[in-house]
Amino acid sequence: MKLYKYKSLKNFEHIADIICNKRFYTVPFYDLNDPMEGLFNYHPETKKKYLDDIKEGKKKLRICSFSEDPLNILLWAHYADGFKGICIEVEINDAPLDFDIKKVEYVSTRLLFHNKASHMISVLPEMILSQKAKSWSVEKEVRLLSNNQYIRDGIKITGILLGVSIPDILKKALTQLAAPDVQIRETYIGDTNKIEIGPLINRASQIQTQR
Repeated sequence: MKLYKYKSLKNFEHIADIICNKRFYTVPFYDLNDPMEGLFNYHPETKKKYLDDIKEGKKKLRICSFSEDPLNILLWAHYADGFKGICIEVEINDAPLDFDIKKVEYVSTRLLFHNKASHMISVLPEMILSQKAKSWSVEKEVRLLSNNQYIRDGIKITGILLGVSIPDILKKALTQLAAPDVQIRETYIGDTNKIEIGPLINRASQIQTQR
């Protein structure tokens, strides 16, 4: 499975940590940019214990968000600092993972819980955190849900797409930081106003120029 992570380069130390330490930071749902994250509906007679259990389950889960689409203009604008950032391509391994992969379901109504569904409480936190309003569907989001602060095992960085407005000095820095097997490509705006992917960057030439 190939997934894509849009990132700004403003905090370059964070980017260096991802590339050099080959790990991705996870966040609790309440630190995400959608105030509706984690909300759900419940029947008025729902037992408080069940609601407390769901709340605790959500608090234990941490999220790392990716997209299935590396060429989304809106995502480049919003999450990659107006095309001055990057899009990191990763591959999820088939080996046993310490995180769950959840393709976000875009819905018009929130999940409704009632006492009769108490047998599902153990899986409800993941279900709730895998749903978003339909207005977010353009993101084609896939979430990695984990109890850990970082995700590193089972995920491999395979490529980096450079935004069309990245300064040359940051392009060179990225080519030096990334492992030799990471494919780095520039992007450009095509004739039909779509993001296009260019050929592989000659990293040997970049490094020689830097020297």
